Amino acid sequence: MYHYDLASVSEFDKKDTTFHMKTQTIIRPARKGDVPAIMTIAGEHALETKSENERRREGFLVSPFTMPDYRSWIGQATVIGSSLEVFGFLIAFQKVSIPSKIDDIANVETIVGDEDYLLIKQVAVARAKQGTGLGRLLYESVIRSIDRSIVAQIVLSPRNQRSISFHESMGFVSQGEYEHPDGMARGVWVHRANNNLGV
Repeated sequence: MYHYDLASVSEFDKKDTTFHMKTQTIIRPARKGDVPAIMTIAGEHALETKSENERRREGFLVSPFTMPDYRSWIGQATVIGSSLEVFGFLIAFQKVSIPSKIDDIANVETIVGDEDYLLIKQVAVARAKQGTGLGRLLYESVIRSIDRSIVAQIVLSPRNQRSISFHESMGFVSQGEYEHPDGMARGVWVHRANNNLGV
């Protein structure tokens, strides 16, 4: 479990009469009780609900999955938040344990080849917490704990420059593109185990 201090103040501010509490953000394995929060956050970034302009400018976009899916994958999920609230999540699968429901994996493997890897399938941060670095902290926690390549898919219909720039800043490199069964192009980006850019 990782702990991060996101604020450095814990004092009474006489100018605005507000008490500022030091906020500790925790990264931990997800639990079954986190599933409703994960679904709510995923719903804020659901690919099928976004217009073309929204897909172009928003960072993390996720495909729709069901409550039973999230429950069965809870062992593959990591959450970030406070002791009381989930602010974001990341779901990742080792190559050998990717569920059959993820129907585009053959396209990814055609591009990546035979190497062992971890697939980041979904990552999202609550809209109210976007821009605070939580997505970067989730990625850093994975990069630091994995000794193999990490694969991420980026929606390219239209080109999602925000997501591309984020992944490049984390040391991911474009490896190729394919057409997803939903008709939207995807890019495959890989972070090699010996590439620690951005971390």
